[in-house]
Amino acid sequence: MRLEPKQITPRIYQGGWIVPGDIPELVQLGITHILNLDLSYEDPSAFREAKFTLRNYYILDHCLMKPQLVREVIEMIEDCLSSPAHKLYIHCIVGVSRSPTISWLYLIHMGLSPEDAAARVKPNPVMYDEAMVQQLIADRPAFVQPLPGLRTLSR
Repeated sequence: MRLEPKQITPRIYQGGWIVPGDIPELVQLGITHILNLDLSYEDPSAFREAKFTLRNYYILDHCLMKPQLVREVIEMIEDCLSSPAHKLYIHCIVGVSRSPTISWLYLIHMGLSPEDAAARVKPNPVMYDEAMVQQLIADRPAFVQPLPGLRTLSR
């Protein structure tokens, strides 16, 4: 499978499973961190040797995510992006269910409306419910900075 990352924000890319042969393209994109939402890599050494910071957080595919899981993954994303120089590639196996849904929820956390976030990345409706989205909106930090080039909701 050819790597086809989708740029979600200037610092976040989302897509499917990656292999060591994808390392040059990830480096060219400036990726510094990889968030794997599937089973851990059998042998992650090539990614570590290329100086990527790997994070693994297994999420069951096509299952409703619990709010605690979403909070933990959002904290992990924020940690990965703690430096302005960091860029993150979020992936699952195919890149059409778990990673886009997490990316979408993160955009909502960062101030976008669910509709504006969906214009950037399409979530899988099986994996979230309206109550989770409303809680995410209610729990947004007051210090949220608008994402460059994206309109955010006012509080």
